[in-house]
Formats: sequence, C-alpha cells, structure tokens
Amino acid sequence: MLASDVVSLHYRAPELLLESTRYSYSIDMWSLGCVLAEMLTGQILFRGTLVSKQLDCILAVLGTPSEEECPTLHSKSAARASHIKGMGLLAAAPGLHGHPVAADLIGQLLAWDPARRPSAAQVLEHPFFSSAGDHELHRAPEAEAAATGGGGSTIHDDRLGHTSGGLGHTSGA
Repeated sequence: MLASDVVSLHYRAPELLLESTRYSYSIDMWSLGCVLAEMLTGQILFRGTLVSKQLDCILAVLGTPSEEECPTLHSKSAARASHIKGMGLLAAAPGLHGHPVAADLIGQLLAWDPARRPSAAQVLEHPFFSSAGDHELHRAPEAEAAATGGGGSTIHDDRLGHTSGGLGHTSGA
C-alpha cells in the first residue's frame, strides 16, 4: 500500500492527493516540474497548507482537467468542482515569462494525466537541457551578498535570467 505523504505537500502529484495507490515515475516527474518551477522563479508554485487546499491550488493554476486531458482523474476531480478555469502557468509563475522553453518543459511535467508526463529520459532530451551548454553559469556578486550576507554562493544563469542561492559551495573565481 502506498502512503499518501510520500513527498512534501507542495510537490505532491494530483493522483496522490486523490488517494491513488499506484506509484510510478510519473509522480516523480510531477514533483520535478514543481521543483523546477520553484528553482526558476524562487516561489513555490502550489502553496496548499492541507491536502484539500493543495488540490485547490493546482486547480486554480491548471484548471479542471477535461476528460481528454485526464480520463482517470476527470471523474474524481469533477466531484470536487464542476469546472474551474485555471489562471495558467505563466500567470501563476510570472518569473517564467521570457523563458518559453522552460515553461514548455514545466507544462509537460505538470500534465494532469500521469501517462502524458515525460519520463526522465524524455526530459533530458527536451530543448531546455540541450541548450544548457550554450549558456554560461556565473556568480552574481551583488546578489550573493544580498542573499547570503556575504557568505555562501549564488549562481546567476543567463539562460534563465534568474539568480539562485547555492549550497554553500564557493569557487576560486
């Protein structure tokens, strides 16, 4: 039997929120989409505080899935809400504006239907990763000082236009 709290609430796939007992890679791919969105924007995408509120947060962004989008979840989610028009990924995560390749990958990872989410191998073939070598990662010293109080490391990715805190690693540069 699958425990429903396998992953942190903010990264939990809708099928887990709806008490699915099947665990597959697609659940991890949903979590990856949530984590990637958070890394690129600096904000948690779905900020539910309870299981029921988490599903409401997902519905607010993605909307109620149609039967075509997710036949397996449609009947369960339809019982909760007749139809919610979601605000969309870019409205919920404005930090993704200007990054259509990243937004496309996250959108694929956050597909309602677990069977439509890409596998890890497919994710690595996505243009987001194939273009990663074309852009240099470097520190943003002013952001590092602000974010870490002068210690730790911050990395700026020109490809994303986003600065993120490091894991306390520093380089000799």
